[in-house]
Parts: sequence; C-alpha cells; structure tokens
Amino acid sequence: MGVRLRIFEAPANKRMKLTGAAILVSPGKTVLQAAQAGEGCRSAIGGERVGIATRMTEVLFLHLERLRGLVGQPVESARVVWYDPWDSLHAASPVVLTTGGRNLELWSIYVAEFGFTWGEIDFARPPFNWIGKPDPESRWVEAPQTALRRACGAVIRSVRLIPADDLCAGLELGFGGWALTLLTELDDLIVTDEPEWVEV
Repeated sequence: MGVRLRIFEAPANKRMKLTGAAILVSPGKTVLQAAQAGEGCRSAIGGERVGIATRMTEVLFLHLERLRGLVGQPVESARVVWYDPWDSLHAASPVVLTTGGRNLELWSIYVAEFGFTWGEIDFARPPFNWIGKPDPESRWVEAPQTALRRACGAVIRSVRLIPADDLCAGLELGFGGWALTLLTELDDLIVTDEPEWVEV
C-alpha cells in the first residue's frame, strides 16, 4: 500500500495560535521581495534561477513523490540562517532538514506562501548568496529552536501540507504522537511542535 500525502484541513474560521515551544521569527524581507519582487514566486539559488512553486496544485505536481518519500526517513540534521544583529533566525531564509542523505529546503516566501527545493543550496557559500547578495552578518547554524532540535533523530511518520486558499502555506511532519509544523503567516515563519488552532 502506498504512502498517502495528506492536505491538512484546518477547521473553518481558525488560525494557528502560538504556544509552548513555538517560535515566531522576526519579520524581514521575504525571499520573493529580496530576489525578484513582482515576478511571481521565484528565487535565485546558487547563482541559478530556480522556480519555487507555492500554488498547491503545482506543489503536488512537482514534489508529491519526494514528499511521500520522506515517510520512514529520520531527520538527520536541521540548519537555519542566524542573523547576528537580531540574535535570531532570519525570516527571509530557508529552514534546511537533512533526511535520507538529502537536503529539503523549506522556504517561507510571501504572506501565506511556502515552497520547497531539494539540495539546491551550497553550504560552502554564505547565506543569501542565492540572491547574489551574501550577508556577512548572517551564518548557517545547527537549528537552536526546540522544535527543530526535537525532530533531529526522529523518524518521519506522516507528511501533511497546510493550504491557504489555493496556496501551500506550510508543512507538518508527524513523528508519532507529535508533529513539527512550519507555516508562513502574515510574512512570518512559524516553527512549532505545539500547534494550536483557535477561532478567528
């Protein structure tokens, strides 16, 4: 029997409330704004132009099999870009999970848009090299967030995509009894292992 990839169905008129180990990342320029404002959801990674699909139909078409392939794989590591002036994760950069020997790059792009690339980032180069403007005040670090550290070493049991209208707004990785959720909401990247949905 094949692995199913589920589209997460949030209850009607609800949004995520941040609690417990949730991390709300400081707002900053999104990848879309910094790379090619006004040209759709595209970014330049490693000097090459790489499309980052955010419409749910495109995400499913491009990434369905690889996302299904995450099930049964352990998360080997988690990396983020640390912005020293803020002493926090930079919102305009990807969260990178290594699983099955491959890097999954998770991009919070714009307002409620979330996308994926696979092994496109060269970690030998500084952060923001992918938009042609390396930032000397940013650096790659092993993820310090509780939720991301908790995922390291755990085996992925399920994968769910979180929709916002016709867009992909985030990803939930289930680990049997708990889940890691990464979600774009109002230009912020939310990383949590304790999502809670509340009335709006």
